[in-house]
Order: sequence, then structure tokens, then C-alpha cells
Amino acid sequence: ALALLTAEIGLRMFTQFPVSYRSNRIADPDFGYRLSSRLGDVDENGFRNSNSMGDIVILAVGDSHTFGVNVSSEHAWPAALASETGLKIYNTGVGSYGIATYHAILSKLLASHKSSTAIVALFPANDFQVRLSFCDIDFESPFWTEQIKRLGLNFSSLKPLCKGEDNVNKSWYKWIKANVAITSAVETLILDPLKAAKRSIALPGNLPNIAMNARDLNSEELQGEAVLLRESAKIFTDWATVFNGRIAVLVIPSKERVFYEIMKDRNVLHSAPADLVTAVNREVAVEEFVYAEATRNLIPIVSALPELKDLVIHSADAYPTGDSHPYEDGYIAYTQAAKRALAMLKAAQ
Repeated sequence: ALALLTAEIGLRMFTQFPVSYRSNRIADPDFGYRLSSRLGDVDENGFRNSNSMGDIVILAVGDSHTFGVNVSSEHAWPAALASETGLKIYNTGVGSYGIATYHAILSKLLASHKSSTAIVALFPANDFQVRLSFCDIDFESPFWTEQIKRLGLNFSSLKPLCKGEDNVNKSWYKWIKANVAITSAVETLILDPLKAAKRSIALPGNLPNIAMNARDLNSEELQGEAVLLRESAKIFTDWATVFNGRIAVLVIPSKERVFYEIMKDRNVLHSAPADLVTAVNREVAVEEFVYAEATRNLIPIVSALPELKDLVIHSADAYPTGDSHPYEDGYIAYTQAAKRALAMLKAAQ
């Protein structure tokens, strides 16, 4: 018992463990949270960068797919794009960020770098849900008080939908993993790599198995998403007005969406689980909204779907079995799509 207690104290004092929804995150009233610089490759601003912000050329905005879950920082798409283009790109992607936080980042960081541009990597599967970073934002902060008044945003009706951390950690196992450093370290350093290394059986059409990560939203959650989408139309208009010609949107489809589209192309969609079809249809509806708003406001927009479909068709190792984030090749696909977004942005200027 003494050895376990000593190990627990040591891990808490000298490492980032326990790793959980709350651990290693610093509260930020406008963004919801940033990352703690205790994490090895996180800078003093709370973002995953090896260099300071300085005179950035491109601001990369997004969630965990921009942060680069499952890959080292140099293989996240912002760093990979910087390596290919020679441009200085600053990664502000953090897991569970969403549309409100993206707006705050652009308003505070892009606005202070007048010659910079931004690629916003939107993940329609959950970027417009009323949870996580949205629920941690203080909408009474000076920044958000001004934004709500200026844009006529109605977020007050959405806060009651926030359920807190109980909405994330619903089981005893998840609670222990989130709050006990030893358990968190074993899961992260031993069990997660083993799960990631596991390969899968085949679905119809010779597709690798996918573990469903998309969740069905209840009626209250769907209503909240609908309201946030409606309010986001004002945010898109503001981006076009304030940052005219300086923003492009990169759409990141979910793993479920990628597999769904390939199954549809191969005429085996009848074999798809019903919950996958439901989740993907909702994601597609959100993506259609994003495309409509970007088009209406003359914001360049591309999707990484073509690159990801090609990757999955030609590789069984595109995604881990139980994770929605891809392996390194998936981030290469993101990078290629981001290059298309960058080309469109340059052409529009």
C-alpha cells in the first residue's frame, strides 16, 4: 500500500498523470480551457507548438484532429503543412474545442496578427454540440459580453443543457482512470498502445472493422445543436466581415462518415449498423449547413473526405479499431486537404 501511495504521489508531482477531461487543462474564460504547459510539447500559451507564436503566417484552428491525437506533434497536420510549405503555422487545436472557442481564438489571435490567415478545421460530428469546451466558457466575460451584444448571439438558452463532467465520465472505471494517476498511466502508456496496435476483422466490401464512436443525441441535445447552428450563422458572417479573405474552412469527416461513404460506393450500405446511418445522416446535415454558410459568405471550404476515402481503400491501417482519430497516414490526408484549402485561400486574395 505504501508503494502504491508513493507511486501515486510521484506520478502526480512529476508527470502529467492523471490524464482526464479536466487534468492538464487550465481554465480560460473565453476559450473554456487551454492545455497546461506541463505537457511536453505544449507552449506557454497552452497550445501544441515547439516555437512561440511570434509572427505567424497561418493560424490552424481546430479540435483534437488539429492537435494531433495518436501522432507526435510534428505529424499533426499544422506542423506537416508547415514542413511542406515552409510557412510558419501556429497550432491552436485542443481536444473538444468547438465553434464558440474557434470564434474566440480567431477574434483574439488572428485579429492581433493583421497579416496572418487562418485555416479552421471543423469537425461536423460534434463541433456544434452543447458540451465540453462550450460548457466551460464564461459567456459573462468581458470578451463574450461584447461579442454577444455585437453579434446578437443567444447563448443563454443553451447553458442549462450543460451537464458537467458527469456527462463525460459515466462509469466507475472512467472515474478511476480520470482521477487515479497510476491507473491513468497504465491505461495511457500500456493499454492504449496495445489497443492501437490491434488490427480488425473485415466488414462487407473488405473494409476494416470500425468501433462506433458516434453517439445518438437525445431530443434535448438535438435541440441544443440546432440552436447553436442557428447562432453559428452569425459567427460565419462575422468571420467574413472582420477577416475578409483571411479564413478558409477545412472539413474533417468522422471515421464513421468515411466508412459510410465507401460502403455506399460499393453498394453494401444495407449492411451498415442503424446507429451508424443515423449518426452519419446527422453529421451530413451539419456539414451541409457549414458548406452553405461558407459559400454564402464567400469563405473557401474543402473537405478531407476524398483523401481519407482513398486512404481507407488502399490501407487497412488508416484508423485504430477503437479510436476515431487516424494514424499518421490520416494526418497526411488532412495535410493534403489543408494544402487545397490554402491554395483556395490564396486564389481568393
